[in-house]
Amino acid sequence: MEHSGGTSGKRPSERTATASGEPNLERLLTAAELGAYLGLAASTILDRFERGDLPGFKLWGKHGPVRFRASDVAEFLSECRVETKARAA
Repeated sequence: MEHSGGTSGKRPSERTATASGEPNLERLLTAAELGAYLGLAASTILDRFERGDLPGFKLWGKHGPVRFRASDVAEFLSECRVETKARAA
């Protein structure tokens, strides 16, 4: 998959800086915030993260807080989408 706007080979959300040199600091969501958005308990979000089902970050080592990048979650959700069959007319 080709990405325009750079030669790093990474998606824009993975780059450490914008073309102007500004850091790409997308707001990170907590498990509670992501759970509220998805209609799930924070514990379910954390369980899925620990199982490797949800992309996220564990800050400051093994026992640090977990955070989620909204763009990573959006990409994950698009991969989970189930298309429905069109109804016959």
